Formats: sequence, structure tokens, C-alpha cells
Amino acid sequence: MHGIKKPEFFIVGAPKCGTTALFICLKQHPCIFMPSIKGRQCFADDILGDLRVIRTLQDYCACYSNSRSDLILGEASVAYLGSPAAVRRIAAFQPGARIIIMLRNPVDVMYSEYSQRIYDLREPAKPFEQALQAEKLGQLSEWRQKGSTVIGLGRRETVRFSHQVRMYLRAFDRSCIHFIIYDDFRRDTDAVYRDVLRFLGVRADFQPEVKVVNSNKRVRSFTLQRWLHHPSTLVRRIAHLTLPQRWRKIRWRFITSSKFSIRTSPTARTNSKAVFATTAGA
Repeated sequence: MHGIKKPEFFIVGAPKCGTTALFICLKQHPCIFMPSIKGRQCFADDILGDLRVIRTLQDYCACYSNSRSDLILGEASVAYLGSPAAVRRIAAFQPGARIIIMLRNPVDVMYSEYSQRIYDLREPAKPFEQALQAEKLGQLSEWRQKGSTVIGLGRRETVRFSHQVRMYLRAFDRSCIHFIIYDDFRRDTDAVYRDVLRFLGVRADFQPEVKVVNSNKRVRSFTLQRWLHHPSTLVRRIAHLTLPQRWRKIRWRFITSSKFSIRTSPTARTNSKAVFATTAGA
């Protein structure tokens, strides 16, 4: 693939750790080019399979074909952190790639990810400890089996950060890997952003427009949300003909709230920490 434009850096995850916010900030930088949409997921064929947005290297590289030659190219896909295939394929595709890994308290990642799945109707609403126990017993919900997940791993596998980081340290030189802790990014976004720019070797004086993205959402009415997600054909046609576009968007404001809603007891949180302690370093 000599002469074809390739990304030079990869934001590989983890999910719910600020990767979207960083993607948006980097995309605004005048010296950086990133695809219009985050999450191409091309290299994570082992855990996503046919759910990948882009499946061939030809289509993947086409995303960068119109970029200027003086820009640094990058990508962000959270599935890559937990994907052994992605580590191998990225290293073979771009041996000198720079890797950005964003990490967070693993228990918070599990809760936040579960909240998002509930909101997206990929899992039925129930206490988190019940969902965790069901997964332990191999009882994945019918909704999860039918739909895709943010990354195609179980909750425990998703937060095995020690193992995941080791995979990247074996495949890439330590100087090519930049770590970001979510709490630091949230507390001082500007400072962390400038550290990333210096790591990438671009001017660090650019000021991006920072917005809150992908905040945890609470569903006020699961019945109403399910109906709006999967309306009958007749209802869909009537709504399209009678409701202005702005009212179709406002519907989500009515049924959702940007607050974390999965209620958990102190015991449940303690149990989640125990689960992480037994799997994180495995």
C-alpha cells in the first residue's frame, strides 16, 4: 500500500473515557485530519466482525484520500483497546503509529457503559448487579444478542485494562504510547489536550471549542422510548408527514435526561469492585 495515505495516530479507547471529546477537539486542529465520523473500527474484526463500519483496508484508506499532505492523520475507535487483532493489524499497517490510550476507574466504566446500553435499548432496565450476575452465568439478554454493543466484549473483558495495555506495550515502543486518565481530562481538559498536541508534534497553542458530549442519560419512560425507537410502519409514516423535523428531535428531550440513572446499592458497587479485582490483571 505504498503511497496510500494512512493515519499516523490512533485513539484506541477505552469506552466511556472521553474519547469522543478528544476526537472532536483534535478534529478542529488546523494541523490534524480525522474522518468525519468517529469509530471506523476497521481493525477490530475479532470482536466486531460484520458490525464494523468499514471492513476493507481499501475503504478505510479512502477516508483519508482527500486530506492535505501537510496534515497529520488520525483515527479514534474504542474497540481497538480490547482487540488483540487490532493491536497486530495496526502494528503491521503502521509500525510507527502513535497510540493514545484513555483510561478510567474500571467500575465507573462498567456502570457508564451499562447506562448507555439501557438508554440505547440494547439491554432491558434492571439493577446493574443482576445484569452482571446474568452475564457471569452466560445469560446474555435477547436484546444484546440481537443488537450491537459499543465493543463486542463482556463487561469484565471490557475493563481488563492491565492486559489490554500490555498488548500495546509489546507491539509498540513506549515512547509511541500516550496515556490519559479520564479524571485528569475532565478536571483540566485544556492541559491534557495540549499534552496530546505535543505528543503528536503539532502546535500546542490552538484553542478548540470544547463541548460536553456523550453524557450519561436517564430514560424517563422506557415504554415510550421503546415505542419511539421501534414504531409501527403506519405510525412512522404519519409522524413523518405531520411532525416538523424539529419536533421529531425534541421527542428525545421529552423522554430522556442527561443524568446517570442506574441505581446501585453500596453492596452492589463493592461486588463490582471485587469483580474487577479478579479480572483486571488477568
